[in-house]
Amino acid sequence: MDSPPPEATLEAAAAEQSVAVRVFALVMARVGMIGSIGSSFAVFGLQALHSILLARLLGPVGRGEYGTAMLFTQTMLFVGLAGTLYSIARRAMESSEAGSDENIPLRRAAVRVGAITGLSSMAVAMCLSYAAVPSDKRHVLILCFVCSMMLPLEHMRLTLLAVDHGKGDFRRYNIARVFAAAVFPVIVLFLFLNQWDSLPLIAGLTVLVPVIGLVQYAAMTGYWNPFGPASPTSARLIREGAGDGLAVLAGDMFDRLGHILLLWMVSMKDYGFYITALPAASLLLVGPHTFALYSFRSGSAGEGLTRRQVAGRMVVILVFQTAALAALWFVIEPLLDLLFQDEFDGIVPVAKVLLFAMAAHGCGLVGDGFLRGCGKGSYGVLTRIVAAVVMLVSAFSLPIGESLIRISMAMAIGYAAGALLTAFLCLRFAVESGTPNQEMPSSDEDRLAVIES
Repeated sequence: MDSPPPEATLEAAAAEQSVAVRVFALVMARVGMIGSIGSSFAVFGLQALHSILLARLLGPVGRGEYGTAMLFTQTMLFVGLAGTLYSIARRAMESSEAGSDENIPLRRAAVRVGAITGLSSMAVAMCLSYAAVPSDKRHVLILCFVCSMMLPLEHMRLTLLAVDHGKGDFRRYNIARVFAAAVFPVIVLFLFLNQWDSLPLIAGLTVLVPVIGLVQYAAMTGYWNPFGPASPTSARLIREGAGDGLAVLAGDMFDRLGHILLLWMVSMKDYGFYITALPAASLLLVGPHTFALYSFRSGSAGEGLTRRQVAGRMVVILVFQTAALAALWFVIEPLLDLLFQDEFDGIVPVAKVLLFAMAAHGCGLVGDGFLRGCGKGSYGVLTRIVAAVVMLVSAFSLPIGESLIRISMAMAIGYAAGALLTAFLCLRFAVESGTPNQEMPSSDEDRLAVIES
């Protein structure tokens, strides 16, 4: 039998190598996703740990006071970034595709953007605290001012992480996230073991957390010098993130709307119940946050998803959230009884209502991530406005006497309305931008390309 010509052999070998390389890339992408999900669970666990320790250390009233002190600082944490996390991530993705590795000029630009937005956010948080904290809670006003001082350094850390996010360097991104999330629980654990329940001390140590996070990031990356040429300019990054910033503003203000209503309508003790119950229910956001990260990258990569593909992903998220909700429903009461003392008896009904709110919220997050990645972050503004209106109407019209439960139920209804509208917009966007469904190709190489997408 005649042997094949050398050219055919070389082409076959090259094709096999190409398929092998792409299979390896696909496997590594899935490994990276699993690592991101694992780090998200680790971050959630650490945040839940510090919430538990704070509640046990301070009691319901003290926990409500610390929550009030952090309310507007947490509100400005992402709102104040004005969408620059997304513009920086897109720039990093473009430079990575062009062959740039560390892209020091972009890192310098990111640090400068973080400093600008952080200082601005600190000033706004102080003004909001002064204007919005009701008279019966103004004894924590000075603590509000102290906590807001963490914003400049935390913004610089987050903008640096946005570069790694855009580059797809999830190993560095995940390590930095987990380390930063571990700092405060370690501090609170030390205070808990020594029973130092001073609110001013805890507020002061809160400002120290982003400092430690920045030092760890610099040590891990070797990036210590923020001075020198930066590209693009800070003003350009802020302009490019304006559309996403509007969506973040609408989203975060809706998320904080429930807190603001509770701040004015319930006692410090009831607010402490709410803040203590929220981390348990927020377990339902861990998976969706990670899925949203990848859906953002999917949108940024210019994938034209069809209506069938979008609907399929929605079904997967809905099944995931439903299963997680069912599992948590049966364990949340014994879990909270185990973790907290008798003085926290009021948190179980609140936590069960918040499970529905967080389940719906998680479904909306994934669709939001894809729309932002496509540069359609303004779509999120409409969903949040509708959800906020639904929530406000529900909060003042539901026939439930207890304000804490009524506002929690209103949050669940508002998040559900927002998730449904987000799903509709995603399907509509897919119809406008997607490509027609195609049959699965017969060749292994072409089939792999479809699976990768």
